[in-house]
Amino acid sequence: LSPQEVRITEGLAHTVQLTSTEAVQTHKIDIRNGDVYAKKGSLEIKYYPWFPEEGESVASAKRDVLIRPNVNNSFNLDVKLENPNVWSTRTPQLYRVEVLLRNEEGELIDDYVTTTGVRTIEQREGVLYINNKPEMLNGQR
Repeated sequence: LSPQEVRITEGLAHTVQLTSTEAVQTHKIDIRNGDVYAKKGSLEIKYYPWFPEEGESVASAKRDVLIRPNVNNSFNLDVKLENPNVWSTRTPQLYRVEVLLRNEEGELIDDYVTTTGVRTIEQREGVLYINNKPEMLNGQR
């Protein structure tokens, strides 16, 4: 990181809510500001179908940010997807996630791209659930 440079250092996404008609993906975005002054700007997250077929943006969210100097700045942002393509072991649907960081004037400063699947995974009473459905894990003997 050079002086006066503002960069997205990490972007994590996971599903916090999943129904038959919508999903809510939460994101933790880390940004580093190498300048001695705070910077104002905005964060935007866009979702695009990616696998097995690419497509146009299907969801997005945006928020204003104040990026403090010389510390790791973490921001949370939720994106709601209507009728999402849900990841499963039988149909591994994936989305391309773009995180865009803009300055006060709206100029692009940095971007961060990753992929994610919309799915929930949990264990209840010894049973593994993927997307609220019980799944069997088959191990090798």
